[in-house]
This record gives sequence, C-alpha cells and structure tokens, in this order.
Amino acid sequence: MPTLGSGWHSYRVSVLRKFPIPTLQHGQDNQLFEEATNFASKLLNEKLSVTDRTNILSSVDSKVSELYGIP
Repeated sequence: MPTLGSGWHSYRVSVLRKFPIPTLQHGQDNQLFEEATNFASKLLNEKLSVTDRTNILSSVDSKVSELYGIP
C-alpha cells in the first residue's frame, strides 16, 4: 500500500479484494471464532490492566491463527 507522508498508508480496495474470506465449515471453526470474538469483546468493553490486555491480545492472535491456519 502506498505511504502518504508521516507514515500513513492508503488502502486500495482493488488490493484488499484479492484476500479471501474463509467460511466456517464445522464446529471447531465456530468454537474458535466465538472464543476470538469473546476475547475481542473484552478488549473493547472492559477496563483492563496492561498485563491482562497483553494476554488477551495474545489469545486473540492465537485463536485467529488457529482458525485460519496461519503459522
């Protein structure tokens, strides 16, 4: 994506369209999705310590990686 001064980036819809959005096919995927969603909801709706926030972000990353098969 091109840089627009001071480190800002411009997102191009034509580039983003190339990224596939996988569909959830079975129970394990739905469970991982729900867990990641619940963690993300905590981040948005609760007042957390820095340590708790870091731990939850790590958990979200882990669930999303597992859900999409990203090492």
